[in-house]
Amino acid sequence: MTTFEYLHRACLDLVLARDPALADPDLIEDYHWMDDPDWRAKGERLPIAGNYMLLVENLPDIPFSARDIPFHVDKVVTIVGYLIHVKGTSTSKKDYMSFGVFVDQRGEWVDSVQFPDVARRYPFRGPGCYVIKGKVVNEFGFISIEVMELYRLNTVSMDNQSTRLRSTDTYYQTNKPMLRLER
Repeated sequence: MTTFEYLHRACLDLVLARDPALADPDLIEDYHWMDDPDWRAKGERLPIAGNYMLLVENLPDIPFSARDIPFHVDKVVTIVGYLIHVKGTSTSKKDYMSFGVFVDQRGEWVDSVQFPDVARRYPFRGPGCYVIKGKVVNEFGFISIEVMELYRLNTVSMDNQSTRLRSTDTYYQTNKPMLRLER
């Protein structure tokens, strides 16, 4: 059983999903004004950094990133990216094809094209992280990946009994209860 430290700061509930010895609560920014009942949102953003890749069940160790793509034109590469947008279109023969936009693990943009045969065999399966395998091409100064294979990675489901975070009895007794991820 894996144990994570849980903290409540202002209106935020935080799960520190890393080595508890390295988790320093003092490094968490103070949002104390958000607990003030007179505080009102003014349409401003509240940027809080987080890594969506942590939600992938078995993130493959693929060190290739978007920064490497321009140096691999005409070569086959494999990269992991989080799907941002899909633009579907049709060819002159009315076959479906698509363009995908992803961000890699560093937050860099990755563009892809899925021609009809690939779009049929490897359709997009909703938001999430994908393993993208394809040939890097440079068309009119625009670098993208012509996809050969596309696989959506499974994400941790909070609805799944085996991955749901559970609080111990100390949840209501202290400010820093521990949560356990039961597997």
